[in-house]
Amino acid sequence: VRLIEAANLPAADLGGTSDPYVVATLTGWNKYGDEWSMYGWRDAQTSLVKPKTLSPRWYEDKYFAVPRHDAWLRVEVFDKDNQSTDDLLGSVEIQLKDLSHVGAVKRWFPLTVPGHADTAAAIHLYLHYDVSALGEALSMVWAEQPKATNKTPFDANRFYANAIELQKELEPYLQFASSLEKVLAWKSDKSRRCFLLALVAAYFVDYFCELLHLSI
Repeated sequence: VRLIEAANLPAADLGGTSDPYVVATLTGWNKYGDEWSMYGWRDAQTSLVKPKTLSPRWYEDKYFAVPRHDAWLRVEVFDKDNQSTDDLLGSVEIQLKDLSHVGAVKRWFPLTVPGHADTAAAIHLYLHYDVSALGEALSMVWAEQPKATNKTPFDANRFYANAIELQKELEPYLQFASSLEKVLAWKSDKSRRCFLLALVAAYFVDYFCELLHLSI
């Protein structure tokens, strides 16, 4: 990421100027909507402060290792203030997967300025995305899917009705298993063989009747 320059920044100081600097952050969100941690994949780098200007020029290069296909680059411009908290002058978020097939982009990106709906503030960036084919493929495979937010609540009545229907479907198989268990417990080999032959014959007769019905 090359931070080239910015233009039309809002004035944050009493003299009608600002002391702008850039914070470039490689970030993303997990499936629960939480942003990556600074102790994980998120990485932030800061530029030098350019005093008393609304059109700063940096020409600084920042390098990031992109761990996932769904990563974003957040570029924020702040006003350096030694007496209080630094003011946000503008920001932009760029989805890096849009650059995976482009490689390099050099253009002006409009900045969103807090409290200013209509503004001409912008930052000039050069983005060079060097893609590893294997790393890109693995990152897409391992990308976290968004967590479903419209889950159907548990319905006890529906669960009970489905259980009853399942029991009806399984009833013939349960009866057959019970009969087979009794057969296997018989001590008479002759009667056991006869019953098994009767079960097999009944099965094939029923199957034959279904085939005959379908053929007619």
